[in-house]
Amino acid sequence: MATIIKEMSVKDLTEYPETVLNVEWTIEIATETTDPEGQVVYKGEAGASILNPPTDPATFTPYASLTEAQVVAWIEATPEHAEALARVQKEVTIANNGGLMVKDLPWAT
Repeated sequence: MATIIKEMSVKDLTEYPETVLNVEWTIEIATETTDPEGQVVYKGEAGASILNPPTDPATFTPYASLTEAQVVAWIEATPEHAEALARVQKEVTIANNGGLMVKDLPWAT
């Protein structure tokens, strides 16, 4: 499973310049299936998390000093990420067990 940070939105707050308040991300999980070219099929979902403003100057990290691992940890601790991860894991389970087949609606004949 990978959480990939796509974009971060910042705001200058009184004590905290360039504070990250919104992060857009995606989750990707490899399935056990391959496409016709033999490439592994991934399932994923995009999401966004609104973060709470910092309250402790001692734990604030300036924007330029943030690391990818730090931001990923913030995101993976949010309920939005947990909900998206559960949905993607279900998709992977379905894909690994033969996938789904789309059929015409029985009343649409």
